[in-house]
Amino acid sequence: MTVLFDRFFDDAAIFPPGNAAIDDAVRAHVAALDSSFARQVGPFVCSAARLTALGDTLATTEVDSLDLALVTPIGSAAASIATAHGAPRVRLRAVEVPMIDTETETDDLPSVPEGTLLVVERPIGSRIDLPPDVALKLRTGGETADAFPDEAQLASALADAVEQGRRFKLTAGLHHAVRHTDQATGFEHHGFLNVVLAVHAAMSGSDDLAAVLAERDAPKVAAAVGELDEAARGMVRSRFLSFGTCSITEPIDDLRTLGLLDVAA
Repeated sequence: MTVLFDRFFDDAAIFPPGNAAIDDAVRAHVAALDSSFARQVGPFVCSAARLTALGDTLATTEVDSLDLALVTPIGSAAASIATAHGAPRVRLRAVEVPMIDTETETDDLPSVPEGTLLVVERPIGSRIDLPPDVALKLRTGGETADAFPDEAQLASALADAVEQGRRFKLTAGLHHAVRHTDQATGFEHHGFLNVVLAVHAAMSGSDDLAAVLAERDAPKVAAAVGELDEAARGMVRSRFLSFGTCSITEPIDDLRTLGLLDVAA
C-alpha cells in the first residue's frame, strides 16, 4: 500500500483552514521529512507573497533543500518563478496558477523550468482546454458550504480529467480518508480514499463514480483500496498526483487506523 501514497500529501499548512505561521509550518515540514512517514510527504505549498518569509525561515533550519509548490497569480508568475527557481535551499517542483474563466488564453500561461510541473486550477463544472503537459487543479472544499462540490459534480470533473488523459491534483476539504460530515461545520467532506477508488473506477470504464464518492463506510472503503493491485495503484497515481492538506498528520493517522499504512507512530 505504501507506494500508493508516496508524495501524496502536499503540505499546505499555511493556507486556510490551518493558517499556520510560516516559520512553524516550515519547521513542521522539515520534521516530517525526518519522520517515519517522510516518503508520503509532498512539496511545501507556498504563495508567491510569502517567498521572502520562506527564505528567511529556511536560513535558520538545517534542511539542505526543500521541495516547493509555488502558488502565484498568472500576471506576476514570471517574476515569482524566477525568484523561487533561484532561491537557495529550494527545489521548485510545481507552479500552481488560477485560470478563473475561459477568457484566459493558454498563451498567457507562464513558462516553468525543466522538471517543474505547471498546474492550472479549473473551477469544478467548467471546461477549459489546456496543453497536454499541464496538470489540472480541482478545488474540493473551502470555508463555506458552497465551496464543496457534491458527489455528482466531483464525479463529472474526475471523469472528464480521466477521459482527457489529464493529470490532476485536488485541494481543500480532503481532511480525512473517507467521506464524512464535519461535526463542527456541518459541511460534507469528500474522502481522499473515495477519490482514489473513483479515479480507478473511471479508468476502468465505470460510470458509477458518484456512488463511490458517496460511500461513508470506512472499513468498506479501506478494504476496496486494499484490494487494488500494484498495476491499479500505479494507474490511479498516473492521474491523481496528490492533494493539498493543511495537516500532513491527519491523513497519515487515518491510513494507520484503517490499516493501509504500516509506519511507526
